[in-house]
Amino acid sequence: MNILERPYEPFGISKIPAPVVDITIKDLLGNNPTKVKALVDTGYDGYLIVPPAIYEHAGLTQFEIDLDAIPPLETFGGERISIRSANGLVLFEGFSEELLCEVDTHEICGESLIGRQLLALFRCTLDGPVEVLSLTPEEIGNT
Repeated sequence: MNILERPYEPFGISKIPAPVVDITIKDLLGNNPTKVKALVDTGYDGYLIVPPAIYEHAGLTQFEIDLDAIPPLETFGGERISIRSANGLVLFEGFSEELLCEVDTHEICGESLIGRQLLALFRCTLDGPVEVLSLTPEEIGNT
């Protein structure tokens, strides 16, 4: 069974060590692989949100979900914003299986965040005292 264990690493403007994962995002045809460092964010309830430049580079615009079918996103401050969303493939570094998931974007998004819906596919341990993130994929049927 694959297990990803990695130390927290400096992330964002503050450079405070945080649980960060290297992922590759592709369009549904497996094209336009785009490598990204994404922060584990249990406050984000979606799968994955990325800045617009990454979203476009990965070719996700051609697989967008109809805007009318996407509910507004509520920010930490309570603001409701409209987002763009597309179906895409995500591969976690160290794992061999690509995951189909929704990838969101918004013009104010400045960093890539892995949310609770994507984390729900893993046993996820954030070991704060030693600053280590562990991800173990859940077996199909055990979720």
